[in-house]
Amino acid sequence: MPTLVPHISQPQELAAHLVGDPVSATSAGRVWATQAAFLLGRALHHVASIRYHAITRTSSAVDIPLQWRPSPGCRVALLTVDLGQALAADITGRYISGATHSTLALTLPAGAGAITMDGRAFDGTAGMPEQDILRVARASYACLIHLGDAGDVADQIHDVTLTIDDVGTEQHAGVAQVTLTELPLGTLAPESGEVGVHLPAIDPRNELHDGDSSTGTGVPEILTAEQDAAVKIREHVQVGTYEDTGLAWTRSSAVVGALNWIGTLGTAYDPTFRVRVRAPHGNTTGLSAAFTLRVRYYSTAQGTFRVVKSPVGLGVSANHDFVIASGGGAWTASADTTITLRTDGTDQEIDLQFHAATDDGSALYVSSIALIQTETA
Repeated sequence: MPTLVPHISQPQELAAHLVGDPVSATSAGRVWATQAAFLLGRALHHVASIRYHAITRTSSAVDIPLQWRPSPGCRVALLTVDLGQALAADITGRYISGATHSTLALTLPAGAGAITMDGRAFDGTAGMPEQDILRVARASYACLIHLGDAGDVADQIHDVTLTIDDVGTEQHAGVAQVTLTELPLGTLAPESGEVGVHLPAIDPRNELHDGDSSTGTGVPEILTAEQDAAVKIREHVQVGTYEDTGLAWTRSSAVVGALNWIGTLGTAYDPTFRVRVRAPHGNTTGLSAAFTLRVRYYSTAQGTFRVVKSPVGLGVSANHDFVIASGGGAWTASADTTITLRTDGTDQEIDLQFHAATDDGSALYVSSIALIQTETA
């Protein structure tokens, strides 16, 4: 019998934790297991929500990258895509919209698959109408990403690639927004290898024992579930754009500096991204949280990528530099590197800026920057 995942966190009476009192399955053990089920199966993460700059209509296929390390309790995620605006013509003072379409294709990590939701598959074959200029609402499409059974998808950062292309002679205008959200579960099945504690095993008539990780039973498995909830439900912070050298952010200099953010930003601004950092070790002075920094880029030379870190309200900044290898003229992902973010800023907030350079001053293109929390027990 699986463990039910509650839709709200379960209350806990402190009186049930008095030292020296008899151990209670009803008021302690079952509550702990249910709380772990909520944290592992319900309190999952919003992985990405990215707004993309407008592009000139094109007949070329364009890739849009996302980076994702699935939570251990996630079995299904929701991907939504808002397309750009359709063509329109001004005829005698009236705008007449055109019926333009795009196709979307999804490339997923090994072990994962896509589930069609509205009859339009993300397989590059279904023509999807773009936003009608005479309507306020965007044309939005969605699909589900399933991760199979527990362990089918490796526990690491994965690239998820969305490809947009034209239909026939109709050029596409890119996308307006892409979101990826892990969906809550109704049940967890620790007895089948999923995370959590096997709730039916915690019963007043059962004995206390040292645990069986293969079935999610025993007192130690309660501690394991708590640790999984603390360090494996990972906060995702990421920004992204099109993976195309004519559309991606870029820097052509041997001196580390701000990127050309293209669109309306260009080089006139050096944008700051404010993040509230989850503080698993507290938020007093000197404490920080660990993240994995991973960048998707295109370069023909080795270079440097820099994150400028400025905790809000403290008036100090620090640089985190790491070397990015030559991509050999192909889009690639940087090696995972650990970066720490201070948690003692006002409201645990920190401002981030992203700078770069290449050793020989040649062009570096960046399509995705992700910081994914990576704590250890």
